[in-house]
Amino acid sequence: MENKYNAVVAGAGSIGALKPDEFDSPKSKNILTLAHAFHNHPKINLVGIVDVDFEKAMLAGDKWGTIAYEDIKFIPQNIDIVTVAIPTERHLSYCLNLPEELGYDPKILIIEKPATNFIEHAELIQEKYKNKNTQILVDYIRRYEPIHCMIREELKNGSFGNILSCRILYTRGLMHEGCHAIDFCNNFFGEYQTGLINGQPIIDFREEDPTYSGFMIYENCPNVVILPCDGRKYSIFDIEIVTDKAIIRFIDHGLRVRVFKSEPEKTYGNYPSMNYTPWDFPTELDAALYYLVNNAVEVLEKEKKPLCGIEDAIKVHKIYGYLRGEE
Repeated sequence: MENKYNAVVAGAGSIGALKPDEFDSPKSKNILTLAHAFHNHPKINLVGIVDVDFEKAMLAGDKWGTIAYEDIKFIPQNIDIVTVAIPTERHLSYCLNLPEELGYDPKILIIEKPATNFIEHAELIQEKYKNKNTQILVDYIRRYEPIHCMIREELKNGSFGNILSCRILYTRGLMHEGCHAIDFCNNFFGEYQTGLINGQPIIDFREEDPTYSGFMIYENCPNVVILPCDGRKYSIFDIEIVTDKAIIRFIDHGLRVRVFKSEPEKTYGNYPSMNYTPWDFPTELDAALYYLVNNAVEVLEKEKKPLCGIEDAIKVHKIYGYLRGEE
């Protein structure tokens, strides 16, 4: 019999378990909650959903065919994978207390981004688990999605030429949503070198987390510009990478990619010009949580390392601090 791993979702909210059925349900193609990802994976037993709001946990349990709990310590099975999808301000205490609550160390801990609100908290979690047999994965979804991974490798091996610049449009806070932009750059462009925030910030999420414009230089991308939009008006997260051979655009929040390549200009002269008839195709970002869970299974079976670990989350915090002048 094929080995299966017991998984629990801590937090029955929008990312953990409960999006409206029209967007995410056992019958939907899109996999937009961690409960759905566990529910669909052939090597996972979803043995429980935990929430301090027990009515919410029961709704989630009914939806995903598992048992609702108010506290993870009441789950009788040994748990291999714990997903922390509770509010970010509670991540530190939950992660630090988890081994004592369970009476053992889980094998995998999946933490919703940005892991914590403060770098010191992320470092405490890292310290807590560094000598334990627990691997930590952080849910920066573009790290796990296959098309993003493929394009990153194509950029790395030079298929698209030399990277010249990157522009990212985002909303709802430099840490809350901008953390995705920072982690994307960390993943695609190598080591961060320097940067700054400038212009007039937009307060479209929380007073303490403005949506800033900024400029960064990376080892493999000398010009990264992040531009704020107003999340009170609309939501956007678009990325454009410019190379000396192509323009690559991740649009519709990363659900589609358009690639434009330079070709000889046919009307005015035979010089290279950008061809604006794109190679246009979907990504699987609407199933990225499944690939996150699959990476957790690969880690358990010693086939791969975490595609995004707590050290990557700490790196995002450090760059956030550099940009805000806090480091």
